[in-house]
Amino acid sequence: MDRRERGVPLTRAARSTAPAPQLPGDGPGYRPGYEVAAERILEHLVLAGLEPGARLPTEQDLADQVGMSRTVVREAVKILAALGRLSVHKGRGIYVAQPDQSSWQHSLTHFLPADLHQVDELFEFRRHLETTTARLAAQRATPAQVKAVRAAAHQSTRAAQQGDIDAFRHADDTFHTAIATATNNSFLTATIDTLRRLQHQVTAIGLAGLAGGSLHDAAQHEAIAHAIATGEHTHAHTLMAHHIDRTTHQFQQHITPHHLHPPHLNPTPPPMKDIHANHRRDCGTGRSARSAALPVASRAARFGAGGRGRNPAGPHGRRPGGRGAHETWADRRRSGEAPYT
Repeated sequence: MDRRERGVPLTRAARSTAPAPQLPGDGPGYRPGYEVAAERILEHLVLAGLEPGARLPTEQDLADQVGMSRTVVREAVKILAALGRLSVHKGRGIYVAQPDQSSWQHSLTHFLPADLHQVDELFEFRRHLETTTARLAAQRATPAQVKAVRAAAHQSTRAAQQGDIDAFRHADDTFHTAIATATNNSFLTATIDTLRRLQHQVTAIGLAGLAGGSLHDAAQHEAIAHAIATGEHTHAHTLMAHHIDRTTHQFQQHITPHHLHPPHLNPTPPPMKDIHANHRRDCGTGRSARSAALPVASRAARFGAGGRGRNPAGPHGRRPGGRGAHETWADRRRSGEAPYT
């Protein structure tokens, strides 16, 4: 038994030559000291609750805390800095690095909750992820976690029965989060929490708070909770897929009329009686609706003196007298007496 196993602190000289510990089941092998030091430094960050921007102890103090030499710790710090976990400022110290702007973070920052394409992508991702969480929860949930899932399902039922939309949304969040927690996978739990936040943006901004819950949604919650409680992982997967599909359809029904055809881009056409009135008004001044839209120079070129397009009715569309004294050029076109030019 060495000094560390007996609980005796290592001296600085002993730390510099101490072999890297082997993990159980790894068999004989060697791990460089800087790898072990990097692992212990990261553990220190988590246990100490150090957030991005926080300053770490000096190299010597850090070496004392992780039980390794300063030289090995210096190498470990270089590796962690290259990996983006630490930031070293000469003359100022070592800091927990700010996370890089990953593609995932970029998607969250640039999410548009009223964009139909992005909303479809969100629900596609939800379906893929939450069917997995339902299946894993049915396989892994502890009795306490099953109780939490069922309690959230019951809360959604009560809220739907009372018509309390806010209470239903809260119960809905609790239900889906409880299922994610029951997977006992921290990455799934964190991702589901992020997706729920994005869906809140769709509800609040894309739909102006129109989406709510129903007894049918609550019944689906109850069925999923029962499948998880009884360990029916395949059935839980299928039920969750149906639930997400229904939710997706509800959102599409609400969001499409509001954003696919916005009023300012698709004005209501005027009634037919107004169109006929405009046409009669134009014809009364000797111009058809088509010719009225033409530039003045173009009309002059077509109906000026001489040439095939000459208007025998004069500049105001009326003959001096006789048959058709009040006949317009448009009337003659409709009767076939005048050609379209």
